[in-house]
Amino acid sequence: MLSDDLIICGHNYDRHFGKLKNLEPGDEITFTDVLGNVFSYEVSETVILKPTAVEEMADQESGDWDLTLFTCTLGGRTRVTVRCMRVEE
Repeated sequence: MLSDDLIICGHNYDRHFGKLKNLEPGDEITFTDVLGNVFSYEVSETVILKPTAVEEMADQESGDWDLTLFTCTLGGRTRVTVRCMRVEE
C-alpha cells in the first residue's frame, strides 16, 4: 500500500517532470506503483520553492499533503512544487 505522504522528485525534461509547471488546482494525477496498484490524486496547489527549502518541501504544518511532486526550473534557481491530495475511488 502506498504511503500517504510521498515526495517524488524528477528531472525537468518533457518525458519526466518538465510539465509540472502546467498543473493547476483541480487537475488529476494518476500514480501506478511497481505492483500495478493505481492511485489517484487531485492537485491542491502549486508553489515555487528555493533549492535550499528542504523543510518546506516536507512541510506538514501548512498542509496535510498525500503527494508532493517537484522539479527544478530551467537554470535550477527554484523548484516547482505540486501538492496533491489522494482521491478515494
